[in-house]
Amino acid sequence: MENFVYIRKNEISQEILHQFLRESLEEKERLERDIEEDFQLRYIPVEYRKNRFCYDKNTGVMFPFFPECKFKIYSHNEESEEEILAELKEEFYGIDEWELLTFGDLKRCFFDEYKKDLIEYGKVLGKNMVIDSFLTVEEGKIKFYNERLEEVCEGYAIPLIRIGKDTQELKRTQKMVEKWLEMGISPIFSKPKQTERYKALVEIYQDLKRYNFNEKDKKFEDIEINEILVDMEKGKFKYPIKSYKERLLNIEKERIDADPYDLGILLDSQRGHWDLYFHESEEDISKREMVKSEIDERLYFRNPKRDIKFGGTVAIDFGTKSTVVTCQKENDRSYLVKVGGGSYKDYNEVLKYENPTVMEFIDINSFIEDYSLSSGRPFTKWEDLKISHTAVSNFMGGSTSVVEGLKQWCGNKNEKVIIYDKKGEKIYLPPYLEIDEKCIDPIEIYAYYIGSYINNMHTGDIFLEYLLSFPITYEKEIRDKMLKSFEKGIKKSLPVSILNDEEIMEEFSVTNGTNEPTAYALCALNEFDLIPKEVGEKLHYGVFDFGGGTTDFTFGVCSKSDLRRYDYEIKHFGEGGIKYLGGENILRVLAFNTFKENLNLMIGKNYPFFCPEGCDGKFPGYENVILNSYEAKYNIKQLCEKLREGWENPETLDKMDSKIKLTLMNKNGSVQTGEELEINIDNIKKTIEDMILDGVNNFINAISLGFYKNPLMKEAESLTIFLAGNASKNTLVKELFEKRLGELEKEINEGEENPQKIFNLYLPLGSKNNFKSQRENPYGSMLNGKTGTAYGLLETRAGGRVKITAVDEIKNNSEINFKYFVGYPAKGVLNVILNYKTGYGKWVEFFDASQKKSDLYYSDKQNAVEGDMSTSDSSVKRKRVTIDVVDDEASIYIRIKDTDTIEYVVAYRDKIANEEYLGEIKEIKLGE
Repeated sequence: MENFVYIRKNEISQEILHQFLRESLEEKERLERDIEEDFQLRYIPVEYRKNRFCYDKNTGVMFPFFPECKFKIYSHNEESEEEILAELKEEFYGIDEWELLTFGDLKRCFFDEYKKDLIEYGKVLGKNMVIDSFLTVEEGKIKFYNERLEEVCEGYAIPLIRIGKDTQELKRTQKMVEKWLEMGISPIFSKPKQTERYKALVEIYQDLKRYNFNEKDKKFEDIEINEILVDMEKGKFKYPIKSYKERLLNIEKERIDADPYDLGILLDSQRGHWDLYFHESEEDISKREMVKSEIDERLYFRNPKRDIKFGGTVAIDFGTKSTVVTCQKENDRSYLVKVGGGSYKDYNEVLKYENPTVMEFIDINSFIEDYSLSSGRPFTKWEDLKISHTAVSNFMGGSTSVVEGLKQWCGNKNEKVIIYDKKGEKIYLPPYLEIDEKCIDPIEIYAYYIGSYINNMHTGDIFLEYLLSFPITYEKEIRDKMLKSFEKGIKKSLPVSILNDEEIMEEFSVTNGTNEPTAYALCALNEFDLIPKEVGEKLHYGVFDFGGGTTDFTFGVCSKSDLRRYDYEIKHFGEGGIKYLGGENILRVLAFNTFKENLNLMIGKNYPFFCPEGCDGKFPGYENVILNSYEAKYNIKQLCEKLREGWENPETLDKMDSKIKLTLMNKNGSVQTGEELEINIDNIKKTIEDMILDGVNNFINAISLGFYKNPLMKEAESLTIFLAGNASKNTLVKELFEKRLGELEKEINEGEENPQKIFNLYLPLGSKNNFKSQRENPYGSMLNGKTGTAYGLLETRAGGRVKITAVDEIKNNSEINFKYFVGYPAKGVLNVILNYKTGYGKWVEFFDASQKKSDLYYSDKQNAVEGDMSTSDSSVKRKRVTIDVVDDEASIYIRIKDTDTIEYVVAYRDKIANEEYLGEIKEIKLGE
């Protein structure tokens, strides 16, 4: 029984193709040796134009076959050369190529050696005759010679056909055979085996020519691979089965650094291998993208469609520092997925499932080349591009090709990224929203890796439905772009046969789940057993999601549903946050301040550093060190890692040395190890406390602005507050929250005879001193402030048991709230007159129109609503409003256009409602 496999073109390595060529060359050399034995006699019988000839391999000339031909004798002055050639053409097969012998031909052809039956001491043994005198031509003159090379009066005219001018080259078997093939000459053998050998040799010559193989220089670079693949399908060579099986067993090891498969996946008919299952794709085969190859044993394929988890859902919490992935298959049981290399056996620690959002670029060109060769499951190499835990370890080991902060890059409309791979390739990436098909998209590649760890034969799963969470501060265009990147990357992780099935792919989706803090709330409400039990019962909550790159707020009401379809309902609103406040941001600010404190060293040794968002990059001497360069960001990252322990475990700060050693990079890219920096522990403590307090105060203000002023909150007697995000594990967060909530609670209860407990604070899931849930946590140690978001996100799946109403998004047509608090300065503080509560498209009076130019101030901090934010605060920015019409009786009006844009116009108070304006509407982009 014949066994076949279908191999993707890019799976066939260059080494295997080269080995086939080497084997072909060895076979050619063997056949040439055999043919030379067959051609050991000088005169070779050949066929040309259906007639027999005699080929002289020493001279490269061909005669009519002597034993079968009768030659004519000529005398002096009898005829001219042209007349003789015309007679010879008529006599011998009508061939035009005939020439007459020269004296040199005569000597070389008939006198160099003795050849029995054809030549005997200068005599040609013709048909029933002996030819012992010869007609020759020299410079148009005819002469005759006898067998002793003496000039005589007459001789026989033996015509010849000259095969080529380079007689030395024609002595080589390959050149001789190639010339024969060109002219249609074929040798005549007495044994069938000789004929078979010759045909095999001719085929190899023709193949090597088709392959464009430079045999002389042994160059493999320019070979025509498709021609070899055609011959592979014809059975001219078999794909080396041992190598093929090793490749299939190690495919995930090579692609994603996962465990190799055991041999049973190929040999067990109940299992089978996905990547053997490609023979349905006739189009791929015809295009030579797929190659059919015969093998010597039976291997079993598996249809990937059997492993699709219809109804299954994957939730992805794509984070600044780390990414968490959870899955549900056929029921409500959820489990985490580890991403980023290493054995699947290593699964006991929750931190293994907090997959760092980090990439290491080793050979980006090689990776992209492999990535582009197949629409699904391409044979990329982990050794070309690594992510997650491995990338972080390599960064800690000194790698300079690591890129982090991908999520923040997506959210920042102006940030550009520079990538260096280990080969020295420098890649410039524009702001994320400007990424197109011509650019490398790191988000797509990271999503490809996520998909590859989910959809493989170790898991035995293929998922079609994916949910992605987003920070509250990310605008719709950013979310849509990220969804597209994730869709492309995850699709790339699927088998080709799945991608080619239109009916199946109609079920594929990557959609926006609820926002991150609401997703966390869904998990927390369940785990703390706070879901209302009776219809009409409500629980009011707020979430402070303090993550790696952003701090998000949301508020909501949870109530039991009276519909059979749902268990309960969530209405969330009052979304807000601080875009650049998170654990990683705090670390960057600490690093920035430390570098400033060591400014003389940084300037003296030409070490640049980066100015993070929220820091003042304009200080004496900044011109020499503040850069937005790869080297500057590398230095910040190095110092961040040194300070990480102090941030994540505040109790270790007092034990830290006042000096640390660091690896830094100067402006020229040179790396210097062992640089010593001084650190100020007191300043670090104060900065951490100030930044956390800023987040807490913003949340407290959001309670006032977004919660108690909301109609949905009128009946609220208490507020449950969930701390979420890994940064909330810092003990200062709990301390500052308890202090500020206590103050607010005292203020609300002031004058009350029976003060009420208003705020119930819940620490991040997994915290030791949390209020205990009334039921057992099914996730055990796998549930914490980070993983809770991904678990909660699963609750938002289509067909889930919770009804979610995004009040603000409905009001804003799926867009997030306006991000800023806009107003004017009054005695040095910001007086806010426009914020997200105002709503989109509503005109608000700003100033009178008596001056052509006015200054407008804004901040992204909730604290601004208190009315005591100084206009010199680092979060406050200023924009110039310039009007075309100056009129003392008119006013300047402003309104919100989109998340970060306002419009202004001049109008009279009694005309603005009717949209009657005194000039053109102009706009101002905030945040730029």
